[in-house]
Amino acid sequence: MATFPLIKSQAPKLVLNLIDEKTQWLGDHAFMRYPSEDWESHGYRTITWRQYADSSTK
Repeated sequence: MATFPLIKSQAPKLVLNLIDEKTQWLGDHAFMRYPSEDWESHGYRTITWRQYADSSTK
């Protein structure tokens, strides 16, 4: 059985590369919303894709 090289689009990507790619398209969109300690009075906080990418590359 022969094996074939992967085409660039089929090659596995690193998670950080996927996050950077998403950031280019959806940088200011919400990645996640989470409750703060006093969520009942202050509500939820939002992390954007750009903030997530910045934190993952540090």
